[in-house]
Amino acid sequence: MKIGRSVTGQIHAKVINDYVVPTLHRHFPRGNGIFQEDNAAPHRSKVAMAAREHAGIVMLDIWAEMKMMVRHLSPPPSSISVLTEYHVKDAWNDIPPEYYRKLINSIPRRIDAVISANGNRIDY
Repeated sequence: MKIGRSVTGQIHAKVINDYVVPTLHRHFPRGNGIFQEDNAAPHRSKVAMAAREHAGIVMLDIWAEMKMMVRHLSPPPSSISVLTEYHVKDAWNDIPPEYYRKLINSIPRRIDAVISANGNRIDY
């Protein structure tokens, strides 16, 4: 899909509603699909978060864990190319399985919290 302009939170929310949700429903009718985003500003916007929550897309904050791992490197990455080529991949591979289990196990609690909040934003 070509957007042809800068992506804002509103544009990203429209992409979620018009493309992501139908694609996930079509290809993963049992709800077992994965939708991955990075930590770009449009992805963190209130309107995009609301679109994901309305669609029932649960976000697992793996990027925060990776960021913390890269920030603790000694010596720190010397350039953006070194960071992206090596350290981000290493951080991704170094996330322990227990971290994924913790996130997955938190999903029922998060779903209950969203239901209790009548579909509104929750803190987790």
